[in-house]
Amino acid sequence: MSPPSLSSARFDTGWDVIVCGAGASGLMAAGRAAERGLRVLLLEKTSRAASKILVSGNGRCNITNAAAMDDFIGAFGKNGRFLHSAFHRFFRDDLLALLRRFGVRTKVEEDGRIFPVSDKAQEIARALQSYASKSNVHTQYLNPICGIILEDGRVAGVKTFGGIYRARNVVMACGGKSYPALGTTGDGYEILRRLGHDVVPLYPALASLLSDGTRCRTLEGLALRDIVIRAHKASERGDAVFTAGGVSGPAALNLSRAVFDKTGAVCVAEICIDLFPDETVEGIERFLNGLMAKSPRRKIANLLKEMAPGRMVLDVLSAIGISPDAHAANLNKQTFSALARRLKNHRFPLQGTGCFREAMTTGGGAALKEVDSRTMQSKLISGLYITGELLDIAGATGGFNLQAACSTGWVAGDSVKI
Repeated sequence: MSPPSLSSARFDTGWDVIVCGAGASGLMAAGRAAERGLRVLLLEKTSRAASKILVSGNGRCNITNAAAMDDFIGAFGKNGRFLHSAFHRFFRDDLLALLRRFGVRTKVEEDGRIFPVSDKAQEIARALQSYASKSNVHTQYLNPICGIILEDGRVAGVKTFGGIYRARNVVMACGGKSYPALGTTGDGYEILRRLGHDVVPLYPALASLLSDGTRCRTLEGLALRDIVIRAHKASERGDAVFTAGGVSGPAALNLSRAVFDKTGAVCVAEICIDLFPDETVEGIERFLNGLMAKSPRRKIANLLKEMAPGRMVLDVLSAIGISPDAHAANLNKQTFSALARRLKNHRFPLQGTGCFREAMTTGGGAALKEVDSRTMQSKLISGLYITGELLDIAGATGGFNLQAACSTGWVAGDSVKI
């Protein structure tokens, strides 16, 4: 089906702002603009709003994080600086206050993640939808945009498969490419490219790290607590879990953002796991020697199980060619040194990451140099605002990305002018 031409399309001329996408960022943008008394049309590609919110946090919705501002900014790496202004205008306390207005109570878990007390993502979705609807936002579902209309170098409306909608302001909140089954298939990036915006190459962020399937299958389900995973110069500390094809869990997911180059290609050949991040190699070696002195006749595999999970012990021993049945007393100092180094730097080949289908968010996106961080307005096209996952910001797990989506959406809705 082809979009309508300007001469044949149905025209709708009654809007101050059109918001494209009814996810967290779009609902916030629409709600804030309407709250200011503007006439707002919210266009959603799918049959319902807030689809990604409903599946976030395993259905619990980790809406934000209790981290201090500097740590929050740091969770986005070098591009986090772009969010300074947005977070100073609308941050965690503002978001939580808004949720309370619509009956949502929240709790802080010990790792700083903030969830609804009910542990139900539906509460967050309903609250954001209520914010939009009670501010008199008009919403149309199953009406995806296919282009932005420009006149004299500024926004004049949007084109959809159903018609032409006129407005002098358009907020692009279409989401990224992660979870495409929910409708986020990256359409917004192509629209931005056609408008002349630079789009930094996209990659699946917060996705599992793929490795040697044979080794990983023997480790599948093994959880590691408070370890460090490294890839080249990047590292992440936290929990991880082995899957049949690689490594997942918060530390691995966060590290996945660092294994791509500027073209969106994987540029790292291996990942390294430090099983004892608070110990030195020398400290581990002393501990091993102490264990051996106490139990010289024990098999090395059984001895090491006092330090690490059994399956990981077997993988470490295999990697450096030590038989699990070898007695500790028969191992020389050089072997113990090699074992200590391996426990600090246990290597796995990196074959890539999980795809967009499983990634929590999208890396890359609209180049930040072309977006005004104070308003989210395009520096290239007056009246065009870009928010949420469309921007080249990909934060760590823990509620950081949802806060960024809500903050950038609210700022856009607060900044549009008629």
